[in-house]
Amino acid sequence: MFFDEDMTDLKFIGGESDAAYADRLKDWQNAVNMCKKEKQIFAQTIGKAKSTMLKVARTDVVRKELGEINDELASKAAQYGEMVTKFVKSNVDSTPNDVEL
Repeated sequence: MFFDEDMTDLKFIGGESDAAYADRLKDWQNAVNMCKKEKQIFAQTIGKAKSTMLKVARTDVVRKELGEINDELASKAAQYGEMVTKFVKSNVDSTPNDVEL
């Protein structure tokens, strides 16, 4: 059962007042909105980090000194960024687990 449904059930079964229900629903909606906002900020931060890594990777210093490092790390970073973006766009209210990210 979803939390919204639980709250609806409480209103009818638990006997809470309309005002108490409205306050509880408002708190829940604020929490969901905050979570969505933070997910977007997280995705933007991942995007900026990826962009910075790509810029740094193209510098002569990195090419000369770190050229022997394989592309596995860059590939993992790109995949992670794509997963974060996909999760944020999914508009899911839950927090991601280690499999999702």
